[in-house]
Amino acid sequence: MKKVMLDTMLRRLRNEHQLTQNQIAQMFDLSFSAYSLYEMGKREPPLAFVIRLADYYNVSLDYMTGRVDAPKDFSREKVRLEKDAAAAKIMSEALFLKEHSPEDYKRAVDYFDYVYENVRLHQNDDDDAKKADE
Repeated sequence: MKKVMLDTMLRRLRNEHQLTQNQIAQMFDLSFSAYSLYEMGKREPPLAFVIRLADYYNVSLDYMTGRVDAPKDFSREKVRLEKDAAAAKIMSEALFLKEHSPEDYKRAVDYFDYVYENVRLHQNDDDDAKKADE
């Protein structure tokens, strides 16, 4: 990975979005000279501003600061967060069962163990098939 400086990234993203320095300065309530100094690398922009720019350009802070080569794929992050929320809901229900009906809790845990093992087995089969195709 080639290290990209923040000033270079600011200029690159602005150009990719076909914006002028003045337009960015106006959008973010900055003076033209302040923004220009950020792009020239003569002044470090505040973190809050870099975060707002990353949100505006729909990229990660790691991409903005040159830590990764490609903008983050936010669709995968959204799916992960949705799965985490679903898992939290299931855990909440399991804890309720554990407290109010230990027998139902045991049946639920057994069921999830069964599902987990089957998913793992199929996932391993899928992984093996992909390797065989390569």
